Amino acid sequence: MAAGGGSDFDIMNFHYYRAFAGRWEPYGRDVIGKTKWVRDRLAERGLGNKPVMVTEIGDPSEGPASDNQDYSDARSSRYVVQGLTRGLYAKLHSITWYQMVDVAGDPRKYGLLRSDYTPKPAYYAYQTHVREIGGLTNPTQTISGQLERYTFNAGDRQKIVAWINAGSPLPLTGIAGRGVWLVDKLGGRQIIWDGQAGDLDRRASYIGVQIGIEPVYIYPVRPKDLPRALLPVIRHAAR
Repeated sequence: MAAGGGSDFDIMNFHYYRAFAGRWEPYGRDVIGKTKWVRDRLAERGLGNKPVMVTEIGDPSEGPASDNQDYSDARSSRYVVQGLTRGLYAKLHSITWYQMVDVAGDPRKYGLLRSDYTPKPAYYAYQTHVREIGGLTNPTQTISGQLERYTFNAGDRQKIVAWINAGSPLPLTGIAGRGVWLVDKLGGRQIIWDGQAGDLDRRASYIGVQIGIEPVYIYPVRPKDLPRALLPVIRHAAR
């Protein structure tokens, strides 16, 4: 770029792995921090209008003990949601998960699938994220202590993605609605009705849910979301 090479590329790319988060946290959380750093370097050269993409982001489900990382299927599948959601907040042009299939013999297992092509929890987390958030952009970010929350505008309703980064579960209250979907990272779904079991916000027409280390998707229930057989339940809950 210093030699004028900025005119010779159309898009800037970088890789991001959470093992190196400490380098980038001064600029923002996780991949958001590295995105800001890269954009700042582009702006210094008058290239602030260049789009930025991440061509590798991932978190292995297994790795050598010498890495001093708490690798696991649970952590990897959590990070699918966390990394992709933060990337959307950072307004990245595109985000590529590394990688699709584990490489046999590689001690670090980055894949969504094992080397025999059986799916890992991370695979289902990726499916769920695309189904729940696919096509949505420009979320707002709210960080309160260990609670991290991103709110997307889905047209006729808002969709929240939330998790805590450490510690004990925390309540997320003030969600307007008669009922909300609570979808876990692997696609398991339940409904929390206003004033019923699981509602931590005791105000009428507002719902509160418990947020733990496992990311969840939260959004209002609409009548058309449900089978016809459940419509009487909606009408009863709304009275």
